[in-house]
Amino acid sequence: MNVNAMSNVALDRVAVMTDGRGFKFELIENFANQTVKKQWLVKGIIAQGETSAWVGPPGSLKSALMAELAICAANQISWHGKKTNACYGVLYFALERADLVRRRLSAHWKRMGSPVLSSTA
Repeated sequence: MNVNAMSNVALDRVAVMTDGRGFKFELIENFANQTVKKQWLVKGIIAQGETSAWVGPPGSLKSALMAELAICAANQISWHGKKTNACYGVLYFALERADLVRRRLSAHWKRMGSPVLSSTA
């Protein structure tokens, strides 16, 4: 087998993590044509079981938008016209200055009319 043929063989396989027993390999042709319906937490923005990365230069409002999104998701409030279909538990990791994050969350909370969180406790 020549080098180009070997490279192409490698491209049609993907490693998938299993339940703690290592990796299994699947052929892309076995799943490439499958459509999976997403379970949207915030329609078109955040889906269940997925990871998102918000990338932009400093000062491009990434953290401010994520703080607002967290409040909306926790309170079933549409986020910039994007519907949320339930209240979700939100865990916010503040990897910036704590005082900045508190001010930002507080400002969003007040601007949104201080939504009341439902509690089962």
